[in-house]
Amino acid sequence: MSTRIIAIFLTALFILLSLPASIFCADSWQIDTPVLIDLYAVWGTSDKDLYVGGADNTLLYFDGESWTQVSQISSSTPIIDIMSVWGIPFVLVIAAGGDGTLFMNDGLRWLKFSNRNMTDNDINAVWGSSATNIFAVGSLGTILTFNGTSWSLLTPSITTLDLFCVWGSSAENVYVGGYTGKLLRYNGLSWETVSLGTSQTLKSIWGSSASDVYAAGSEGKIIHYDGLTWGTVDTTDGVALNALWGSSYNDVFAAGEAGTIYHYDGNVWNKLVPPASLNISAAWGSTSGKVYFACQDGRILIYTRDDHIPPVINYAEIPGNGDTAYISTPVTFYFTEEMSESTLNDSTITLKSGSTILPADVSLSGDKMTVAVSGNLAYSTSYTVTVIGGSNGVKDIAGNALKSDYSFSFTTEPKPDSEPGTGNGNSGCFITSARP
Repeated sequence: MSTRIIAIFLTALFILLSLPASIFCADSWQIDTPVLIDLYAVWGTSDKDLYVGGADNTLLYFDGESWTQVSQISSSTPIIDIMSVWGIPFVLVIAAGGDGTLFMNDGLRWLKFSNRNMTDNDINAVWGSSATNIFAVGSLGTILTFNGTSWSLLTPSITTLDLFCVWGSSAENVYVGGYTGKLLRYNGLSWETVSLGTSQTLKSIWGSSASDVYAAGSEGKIIHYDGLTWGTVDTTDGVALNALWGSSYNDVFAAGEAGTIYHYDGNVWNKLVPPASLNISAAWGSTSGKVYFACQDGRILIYTRDDHIPPVINYAEIPGNGDTAYISTPVTFYFTEEMSESTLNDSTITLKSGSTILPADVSLSGDKMTVAVSGNLAYSTSYTVTVIGGSNGVKDIAGNALKSDYSFSFTTEPKPDSEPGTGNGNSGCFITSARP
């Protein structure tokens, strides 16, 4: 081989090795069929904590290994279709469906709310800004709100048209969509009708912020709000779109009938080609990069791609008694995906008392999703644990960094009359949520 040929080869090899790994990592598809019944809803906190809802009281839970039916719902009467699943990570999960019925899991058990005294109209979608501000919408203009204790029916009704979707950027900016292009917006005090200039039935709404909102529906049109005006994205082929989900402004999916799936990368909408023409009802994605599509006939279409999404801390927990923490128990952080152990140390996760940095022991769980932080704590003392984000902070196994710092503060228990302070007594825990 001549010197020139060797030089060309080495140059080409250097270029190849310098290119991003994502170029060589092909996307892949998988079809899972846990049941043989139509599925209408999907939501989760991670690839190991996922719910799918469907016809005839079907609510399936996936733990990362297998699917199981939630028995409290499958055995409930009357038989209804579960049309929506939504929740706040590790705080609550809501499954909603026919006859105005809602099920709620508060972390301990499933509770059934039968709203027939208010409405027996079907509930098609649920969303909330917090555990004390939740909206459920459905047939014939039904809008229910939850204040943390009970559900109430919005009266007088704003519309008598069927409503199919709800999403908001905050408690003061909530959108509800439905039949013949009906779009309502709630500003925290009152409702108004938004004109979209379309007659298509709105089946899904999603946004990355108050100035980046998408709506899609029965005519296959994707409509976008840029903070000033609503306009149609002319990239579809007219097939009905039932689902929208995204991780950010430049990572949005729209899906619907006959296996129709579009992806927006921040510049253009590209049509994806799944392995089967399944009728897709709903979509949800994890921070690992996987996207789950709930389909008819009990099938779940799973799209695996390169992980480019930052990890998220679902919540932090420390056991305590009353409003104080035990001195002998670590603070535990629960992440949405597997974390890189090499990025977890007392430099990226700090323990402070006031301005004093203390030595901290950082450990990662076997599933690489849970991080425990402990130190030599004193009685009746305030502490703050901070998980560092950004380029110098903690990262997932794909190298994506936590977006920003996450801090959790607590005060330890007073010194007991008798030693030692081992955290005996009635246990409890403090929980703080962090939503993606």
